[in-house]
Amino acid sequence: MNVVYLIIFYAVICSCMIVFNIFATIYGKGSSKINSIKTKIYSKKIKEQLKKIEKGSNIDSEHLKYLKRKLKHGNELVIFDSVISRYKKHENKCIDAYLKDCKEIFISLMYHYDKKSNTEKAYYLSVIRDYNLLYDNKNKEIERILFESLQDESFYCRDNAYLAICKLGSPNKLCEALINISNSNKFFHNNLISNGLNIYNGNTEVLIKMLMSRFDKFRDDIKCSVIEYLSYYDSRYSKFVYSLLLSQDTDKNLKTSCLRYFEYTYYKDAEKLIIKYVNEYFDTDLELCLSAVKALRNYTSKESISTITKAIYSKNFKLRNIACESLAVIMLGMDARDLEDFSLEEEVSDVYNYHIRKNMKKVVK
Repeated sequence: MNVVYLIIFYAVICSCMIVFNIFATIYGKGSSKINSIKTKIYSKKIKEQLKKIEKGSNIDSEHLKYLKRKLKHGNELVIFDSVISRYKKHENKCIDAYLKDCKEIFISLMYHYDKKSNTEKAYYLSVIRDYNLLYDNKNKEIERILFESLQDESFYCRDNAYLAICKLGSPNKLCEALINISNSNKFFHNNLISNGLNIYNGNTEVLIKMLMSRFDKFRDDIKCSVIEYLSYYDSRYSKFVYSLLLSQDTDKNLKTSCLRYFEYTYYKDAEKLIIKYVNEYFDTDLELCLSAVKALRNYTSKESISTITKAIYSKNFKLRNIACESLAVIMLGMDARDLEDFSLEEEVSDVYNYHIRKNMKKVVK
C-alpha cells in the first residue's frame, strides 16, 4: 500500500513540474513579446524626438514626462538603454543632444533608484555613467548619494558609483573619491581604478596636479593606478617616480608600476637602476624582471641592449618573448648599424623576427 502512495506522490510531483514548465515557457514567450513591443514603442518615440532636434526644435515636454514616469521601473530602463545603445552604435548625430535634454530626468531618478534594490541601483548608475548624464553636476544631494554608494555592500553599486564620479568631470571630486576608497575597507579592483582615471573627461593637467599633491593619502593599489595614469599623460614626474623605484620601502606592485612608467617615459638617470633590476631579479622575481626588461626598450645604450639580449637566453619563455619584443622595438627605432654587434642563437631568431613583425604597426607611426 505504501508503495502505491509513493508512486501516486511521485506522479503528482512530475505533473506539477510539467505544468510549471509549460507556464514558465508561456510566460517567457509572453514577456519576450511584451519587451519587443515596448522596444518598438521607445524606438518610435525617441526617433520622433531626434527628428525634432534635427530640425532645431526642443524635445517635447510630454515626452520628458513620459520618460520620468516610465523609467522608474527597472525593466523599462533596460529597454530604454538598449534603444539608446543602438542609436549610439549607429552614430546618430542628434542622440547626444537628446540625452543632454534628458539629464534633469535622470538626476531626479537618482533619488528614486537610491531606494531600490542593489541590482536596480547598480544598473541605473551604469546608465548615467555610460551616457555621461551627470557631467558638471552641481547638485550636492546627488554627490552625497554617489559617495555613499562607494560604501555599498554590492560591489556593482560601488564600482558604478566610482565610475559615475569619474564622469562628473571634477578633479576635486575624483580625488576625494579615491581618498574615500583608500580609507574604506571595501574592495576595488586595480583595473577599475585605472579605468576610472582613463574615462575622466575633465582637465587632465589639473587632475594630475591634485593626484600628486594627495599621493601620500592613497593606499598602495591606488598609487599604482596613479603612476600608470601618469605614464600615459605626463612625463614631468620622472624624478618622483625614480625616487619611488629607488626606495627600499616602496611596495613591490608600486615598483612594477614605476617600471611601466619608464617603459613610456625616457629618464636617463633611471637606466642603470632598471638594468640593476633585471640582473638582481633575473632568477628570483619574474614579475619585476619582466617589467624591467620592458622598460629597457626605451633605452638604446649598449649596456641596455646587452642586458635585454641576456634575457633572450632565459629559461622562462615569457621573459624570452618580452626580451624579443623589446629588441624589436629598439630595432625599429634605431639605425641598423647599432645592432651589428649582437648575434642571436638560431632557436630564438624566429621568435625575434616574429616580434619585429608584430610590433611594426604599433611602434612605427
